[in-house]
Order: sequence, then C-alpha cells, then structure tokens
Amino acid sequence: MVPVCDLVRNFTGLPYETVDYRNDVFKKVYAEIYPHKEEQVIQLMQEADETNVGLIKAQALLNVL
Repeated sequence: MVPVCDLVRNFTGLPYETVDYRNDVFKKVYAEIYPHKEEQVIQLMQEADETNVGLIKAQALLNVL
C-alpha cells in the first residue's frame, strides 16, 4: 500500500498546488482507500474547500486522508 503522503504528492506534485477533489478519478481512489466511506471523505473535503469551487490545497487533502 502506498503511504498517504506519497499519494498526495503524486496527485498534486507540489505542496502549494490544489486538488480537484470532485474528479471521478479521485472518487475511485477514495473508494479504494476507504471502501464504503468515500462519501464521508468527500464531505470532509467539502468542509476543507474554503472557496467552494471544488479545489483544496494538498495539505487539506493530506489531513482528510
């Protein structure tokens, strides 16, 4: 299993970049990491989405995961 910090780095590249957490690819990854809890993960990311545009910072993704 890939460590979460490596997963975040692979998704975002750099710590200051943002992640489109609503992307279907990400949703499949959430389902793999947390089976049957992907909706809860998305809810946590929505809470971390300060601007409500579907983007969160890499650190917020790391915190949620």
